Amino acid sequence: MGLSKEELLEKVNQHTWYHNIDLGNGIITPGRGWNRIWEPSAKFLERVEFSGKTVLEIGTWDGYFSFKAEALGAGKVTATDIKLWETFVLARDILNSKVEFKAASIYSLDESFPETLFDVIICYGIYYHLLFPNLAFTKMNRVLRPGGTLLLEGAYYPKYEGQSILYFSYGEDRLVSNDPTFCTCPTLKCLRNMLHASLFEVTEENPYLREKNTGRVLIMARKREKNENDLLYEHTYPNNLLRKY
Repeated sequence: MGLSKEELLEKVNQHTWYHNIDLGNGIITPGRGWNRIWEPSAKFLERVEFSGKTVLEIGTWDGYFSFKAEALGAGKVTATDIKLWETFVLARDILNSKVEFKAASIYSLDESFPETLFDVIICYGIYYHLLFPNLAFTKMNRVLRPGGTLLLEGAYYPKYEGQSILYFSYGEDRLVSNDPTFCTCPTLKCLRNMLHASLFEVTEENPYLREKNTGRVLIMARKREKNENDLLYEHTYPNNLLRKY
């Protein structure tokens, strides 16, 4: 941007940041400091060959993982969120990044990208905030190329390990007291089933953090072909129903 370190620091400190992004020259944005989640999640990206790939990130906020994918060699990265954050624009400018932004809901990805199929989708820290996570999984599947990769990170419910249970966190039954948007928390088996029902095949599953009532998991999944056993998909996600949301 042609500014001194002091001038860049002044610009950075004018904003409230979510992520801690290394902008170079010793400047790291003053985010919320959840590195126990962000660092393993960023490391997980390195398990994917990004070179020349088209990438979609959902829920980018300041752009932390989009910039990471670009740095790992992605050919084109598109970041989405429900709105464009000023922090994203500033970080992109300072990093001289080519990441593109488009305001989009996870529930309407096929409408936002009607003629685009991505090689990789990054969806970190989102699904457990959604009332309809399976619909979101299916919408992501619709804009992923055949055999494409979904990178997923989020919370899981560790209490009933080995059982397919979706815990709905609400009211007096909230699992996380300081986050009213934390609502759907599946067991790992349930999460695998939800993804499979949305035409994904889980290829890697990495639980990496256990807290009081929840755990965190990183998942890599491949878009799979629909087969004769996918009767749930046929009855639950017909084309005309999907387009109503």
